[in-house]
Amino acid sequence: MIAVDYSKWVQLGYKILTFIVTIGGITYLIELMRKRARIEINSFDEGLINFSSQSVTPIRFEAENLADSPNSLRSVIQLSGFDPVRRTWCKFEYTINSGNRSLAPRNPTSFDALAQYDERLILLLFKTYIVRPTKGRPKRVRVSFSRSRRISLVRFAVAFVRYRLFGWIPQE
Repeated sequence: MIAVDYSKWVQLGYKILTFIVTIGGITYLIELMRKRARIEINSFDEGLINFSSQSVTPIRFEAENLADSPNSLRSVIQLSGFDPVRRTWCKFEYTINSGNRSLAPRNPTSFDALAQYDERLILLLFKTYIVRPTKGRPKRVRVSFSRSRRISLVRFAVAFVRYRLFGWIPQE
């Protein structure tokens, strides 16, 4: 009687099954990534603070919904920054002025937000704005120190460490 070795066929079957499952898993993950709720902040302009009239001009930003389903923004935007005079972290809230905060899919929408005047807003360093959608993760916008230019998390962290260790104040 001839002995037949089926182990090669079984291994081939496992490889085919693994390939099919892997392709299905990858396809599933791609679909999940496409359908997840997320927003992007395209342009961001910090308002100016008027010393004489003690008023704050609104921040202006453009938000875009990158998901396939509609989304909207919460009415409050949080600002956290470091006060170099008191050496403490301060938190402020900006309120979006427009009543319509909805975001259509893949359609950029402009918003204005306004805060109450506070003298600590003038000198804040290391500012981070947090824009929260109703669905999905919040979007953090880290702003450069003097020009309202967005910076990355790494640059933000390095500048803060330099400030805390050596007293370096950004001159951008």
